[in-house]
Amino acid sequence: MIFPRGTVYSKLDAITRQVLWREGLNYGHGTGHGVGAGLLVHEPPAGVLPQDALHQFGISEPPVEEHMVVTIEPGYYLENKYGIRIESDYEVMVGPKRTDDLNEPAWLRFQPLTLVPFDRKLIDADLLSQSEKSWLNHYYKKIRATLLPALEIDNSISSNRTKIWILNQTEPI
Repeated sequence: MIFPRGTVYSKLDAITRQVLWREGLNYGHGTGHGVGAGLLVHEPPAGVLPQDALHQFGISEPPVEEHMVVTIEPGYYLENKYGIRIESDYEVMVGPKRTDDLNEPAWLRFQPLTLVPFDRKLIDADLLSQSEKSWLNHYYKKIRATLLPALEIDNSISSNRTKIWILNQTEPI
């Protein structure tokens, strides 16, 4: 996701929820939260929450800033039936400049810090758009590029099994 500097988290929360909203569904938790440097799990000021939740607690809404670390954790729960939730950590980074226009706003993007493949048995590729497949395949390339060189240093049996597992789990969709 790429967004202009100055964007507040509640706007990103709404964008994240729109896929479920189109189906008349929602989830009852924040889309994410700040990750603390001092062992604080839900660290302010970052919090990817609906705007009404922030106002309910009298919290002013700060903009997303470069180098903030946040979770992105959408999910859906059907009470007494099932639930699904993905939680990953991201760092906010400067995004690409789109034009040569000096007045163009600065763009930000999320850089994944959590590099763990999604369980392939839980992915129905037929339900993914081409854009979603492209994102997933790019993420899998990043996992391979980051983790496999570190595993090459250690030639143990468990390291070799881990390499094989990563290669299998990160095959292109």
